Amino acid sequence: MRCAISLAATLVALLVAVAPPLQAQEVVVLAGVDETIAWLESEGWWGEVNHDDQLTAPNALITGIPETWRARSATLTVADKKEVFYRFMLPLILHANDLVLRRRADVQRAADKLAAGGRLDELELETIGEFAVLLRVVSVDAAPGLAAEGPDTEAVIAELLHKLDIIPAGLALGQAAYESGYGTSRFASEGNALFGQWTFGGKGLKPEQRIAFRSKP
Repeated sequence: MRCAISLAATLVALLVAVAPPLQAQEVVVLAGVDETIAWLESEGWWGEVNHDDQLTAPNALITGIPETWRARSATLTVADKKEVFYRFMLPLILHANDLVLRRRADVQRAADKLAAGGRLDELELETIGEFAVLLRVVSVDAAPGLAAEGPDTEAVIAELLHKLDIIPAGLALGQAAYESGYGTSRFASEGNALFGQWTFGGKGLKPEQRIAFRSKP
């Protein structure tokens, strides 16, 4: 695994995984736009795309977007700003989809096991319960009550298989670009919220307009 992690004054922050073993790490600091593009070029992840070839992307995970990206992105052409954003977002989306497929495979194995007349062990039930709570199929209180067999567990697994699937990369890229202004929004720079997530509960970022509206007498 290689890690490219920015400081507060740098362009972006990354976590890059290249090959097993996962314990092997390398830290790379990208100190500006030119250095970032040079790093992308060294990874074969910059320049004209050959549409006749299968697209491959480095296993790179953004770990943070510093507030300086707002100012630095303004010095780029619109095309380069978009390309930097897309090239850092796509590997992150592919990684997330890979995690989803792994979770889906766990659920599918449980479904196949029950269909074959088997029983789920404690670890399998715990895994199903965690996924069910995460995807709001059951409440936190109901998760421990899942049984190794029976219609309730089978129904939960069926709903998980319905909900637990990947998001097309193009759709995720477009949504992230729209919601974050190519990584320049306040939500992206202050909260790493690339899809515009905000909260009602007071523990995270809120839209400034909503705050201003509610503060009126």
